[in-house]
Amino acid sequence: MRIFRTSFRVAALASAVSLSTGALAYDVNEAMTKAYNTNPALKAARENLAATDELASQAISGWRPNVSASLEKGRSKNKFGDADSNSFSTDSSRLSIEQPV
Repeated sequence: MRIFRTSFRVAALASAVSLSTGALAYDVNEAMTKAYNTNPALKAARENLAATDELASQAISGWRPNVSASLEKGRSKNKFGDADSNSFSTDSSRLSIEQPV
């Protein structure tokens, strides 16, 4: 009879503990999500990583080619004395591609 009472007490204690902690139980994904969202050390590490990623993007962009283009078009009319006026058209275009070495 004594073994029965001891077993009953152990079972009652185990069920009480499991019921009291049941509301706090998380699965692995919930625990990781909660830690990821609430841990200040993880937040600081994420922000540091984002800043490093941005610096890497800026460094890589310095090795990309630079392209610039321009186009100019003009017309001028000149009159020399009593002579008929002369009309001149000017066109200018420019394309530049630079690749850092």
